[in-house]
Amino acid sequence: MELRLNQRYRLAAQVNFTGEQESGITEKREGLTRDISKVGLFVFAPAPPPENSVVFLEVTLPVSSSAASGTRLRSHGHVVRTELGGFAVSADVAFRLQSEKHSSAAKAEAAKSGPSRHTAGSASKTKYASHLQ
Repeated sequence: MELRLNQRYRLAAQVNFTGEQESGITEKREGLTRDISKVGLFVFAPAPPPENSVVFLEVTLPVSSSAASGTRLRSHGHVVRTELGGFAVSADVAFRLQSEKHSSAAKAEAAKSGPSRHTAGSASKTKYASHLQ
């Protein structure tokens, strides 16, 4: 019997993630999603981060006729389970959708408005960007 509250979707998409390894060093790695829901995902990766560690994730969605290329989902969460060849993540915040088109428009708008228009979320956006670049 399925006990999950959120529907999972089979999706093979590239995911870049950063997380602390067993050695204590934060590393940038790549993997491939197996499935995704609005609150988490499973990632195939040869060297998964340890359970309970925090990971920052950026999923690049596959190109389709209805989706622009470069569309990404970003979030951070914690590793709830590891298996040989992969790990499960529970998202601590909802996935944020970002596309190349929207990203370019946001940068242009920020350039027009100048540096004085910072929002409360600016620090967390910078935190995501620094972990995934």
